[in-house]
Amino acid sequence: MMNDVSNTTKQNVIIFTGVDMCGKTNIATKLSRLTGIPYFKSSDERNTFLKNQDKFIMDTRYADTRMVDFLKQTRHSAIFDRGYPCEWVYSKFFGRVSDESCLRYIDDVHSEIGTKLIVTYRSTYNNIVDDLDPTLTGLKLKKLDDLYRQFSCWTKCQFMFLNVDSEDLKKEIEEIDLFLNLL
Repeated sequence: MMNDVSNTTKQNVIIFTGVDMCGKTNIATKLSRLTGIPYFKSSDERNTFLKNQDKFIMDTRYADTRMVDFLKQTRHSAIFDRGYPCEWVYSKFFGRVSDESCLRYIDDVHSEIGTKLIVTYRSTYNNIVDDLDPTLTGLKLKKLDDLYRQFSCWTKCQFMFLNVDSEDLKKEIEEIDLFLNLL
């Protein structure tokens, strides 16, 4: 007999997303430690971004659809460092093909299970250089920021924009807790 997951257990799915060099990983791992919610970041993200961007659309179609099905069926909680919002943004930024209907499906399921999105950003991207692609600086990073803002109008999920100018992790966690009410 399968274990029945109690409906009284609150599922918390949180996706950190936003422009590179905004501290997503540090913030997400700290929140994971404080809440006990497992943290996940794709182990091949860095290599894929540089060598095989087509893998992102494949992941969207085949891995991300299974992941949302898993989350919906099991009611497991997780903190994700990046996710499908990045595919929406980066496909537009690089002008590459994506699967909008698949992204809509993934967003619908995330909305249904109550996923919260935390979009990190800076007031300015002057003197900021992406660690993977040094051509992504100032104006290009601002364009990515603009695309994340467009995504916030497209998604059905609840989201917050988190300004990380201060780089004060304690303050950022406090702001996130006002949104999530987990701590």
